[in-house]
Amino acid sequence: MHGGVFVCHASADAATALHIVAALEGSGVPCWIAPRDIDPGDNYTQAILEALDAAPAVLLVFSAATNESPHVTRELETTVGAGHRIVPVRIEDVQPSRSLRYFIGTSQWLEATGPAEDWTPALVRAVRRATDRPDTRPVAAVRQPSSTAAWAPSASAPAAAVPAPAGTGRRNALIGAGVVAAVVLAVVVTLALTRGDGSDATAEDQSPTEQQNAGTTPSGQVSKVAASGPVTCWDHSEAASSLECPVPVGRDAMTTVFPGLASTCTEKESPIEGKAEVYECVHSGFLVRYTRWDVGFDKEKYYEVENAVPSEPWEVGGEQAGLQWYSIEEDPEEEDPYQWSAAYAGLPFSLSVEGETQADRSAGITELELLPPSQVGLAPAG
Repeated sequence: MHGGVFVCHASADAATALHIVAALEGSGVPCWIAPRDIDPGDNYTQAILEALDAAPAVLLVFSAATNESPHVTRELETTVGAGHRIVPVRIEDVQPSRSLRYFIGTSQWLEATGPAEDWTPALVRAVRRATDRPDTRPVAAVRQPSSTAAWAPSASAPAAAVPAPAGTGRRNALIGAGVVAAVVLAVVVTLALTRGDGSDATAEDQSPTEQQNAGTTPSGQVSKVAASGPVTCWDHSEAASSLECPVPVGRDAMTTVFPGLASTCTEKESPIEGKAEVYECVHSGFLVRYTRWDVGFDKEKYYEVENAVPSEPWEVGGEQAGLQWYSIEEDPEEEDPYQWSAAYAGLPFSLSVEGETQADRSAGITELELLPPSQVGLAPAG
């Protein structure tokens, strides 16, 4: 689909960009964003160029990551050459780099560093003016988390209701039905591409433990599993079960969650909201990332948005552990596009493997040291 407002963004800001798209499209402004609107099999660069040619305007999601993204610079250069209007939206309190100032120095950018309800109406109005679209529909409500650097909403938070004008019920119902049909089609296509016949993620992408225990419970639900007590927790305290142990915090404590977290792994400061502690371990051919999330943060929703593929059940040691995602990052600048992520259900921990090839990803998954949920956070035996 071409002809929508082109949303230019750095890959690190993908979650925020998708929620800006949701606000605009919810208010009747069609958008185009990669990789969502690139059809399977299409040439990535050619699809972007065609979308830029057809765009009535370009919305730039501007952050520190934007300053470092060469593909954003190339897209803006193409935009200026085509004479399209640019609507800069600044989501972090940073100044544009010299190259960005060349393209947006004469444009008034929209500040989007505060609560979404403060700037979403202005965003919609600005884009409507840039595209010469009359303001005929209400602005869609958007929930704003504490940080806009990476925007991953909670699945439990209901969207704010926006009263619809009289006589729009039937039209909205038809639109809603069309959206549902499109989502279902997208899921079917994604499943066919990622896990169907001839797909990228095959049995060799699973660790031996996962191959042995693949499957779901009859109900399809993932429940918390606790070691029978009393147990000794990671901090040497006693508890009735593993679920009552304190959350492991710090490198040493997190080895009782991720045994593969070695002293050679590097602690990283993450701009992603909710990520409280992140360690990266570089191996030959692949990278492993171990993460502790803020308690209560909806990490599963984050991975659903970030990976843009359906989740699958994840088992470790015969226990239902949570959910996992196999994905391929389509950003041509991504050095390790083959990715796998898994999140423990009911526990604030996740991990991921990234590889340059499918074989690299498979090797990384196979070499992981994984603990079943009932053993997470317990003091090592002996």
